Amino acid sequence: NPLQTTSYIVSSPSAGACSGKDTVTVTVNPLPSIALTPQESLICIGGLVQFAASGATEYSWAPSTGLNNAAIANPLASPQVTTTYTVTGKDANGCTNALSAKIIVGPAGKIFIPNAFTPNGDGLNDCISIKGAIGAETYEFAIFNRWGERVFYSVNPAECWNGVYKGTVQPNGNFAYYLKIKSACGVTNEKGLITLIK
Repeated sequence: NPLQTTSYIVSSPSAGACSGKDTVTVTVNPLPSIALTPQESLICIGGLVQFAASGATEYSWAPSTGLNNAAIANPLASPQVTTTYTVTGKDANGCTNALSAKIIVGPAGKIFIPNAFTPNGDGLNDCISIKGAIGAETYEFAIFNRWGERVFYSVNPAECWNGVYKGTVQPNGNFAYYLKIKSACGVTNEKGLITLIK
């Protein structure tokens, strides 16, 4: 059971013309490199998430509850409660690997609007977006600086603002936002403030 490809030599303990030896090689194939998106989503009851797994030739998902097909790479998920799904991928050599993704199901009628973000490049909370908006029928999200300049605008709920405007990361402070959305979470027309913290 080697961890890497290894050649083993077996030899006879006898001496002289009666001695002998042979070699057998055990090939250790790498595990499939599985990729999975998204790895965390927030939806409202009735919302959908489209998973996309890659890196294998066969896939199986667990649990299968809320999935339209638990044996494909890109099932649609619509759980009724917060659920962590695990996809196991098998490659042509029969090797398997797995990754997990979590879908957080919020209460109906609720959209989560973060009130702050930290675009400092640490990989945590670097980009601000509206949670629970994936699958919206209509969507508009705009952010403005203190001088009324629109620093971000999107009609795609999958897009987020990384704090950059005209090639420059904006300074700490409050930014006004406007959100107009119609989705499984209901209809929202809201204005407020988002704080940028570096």
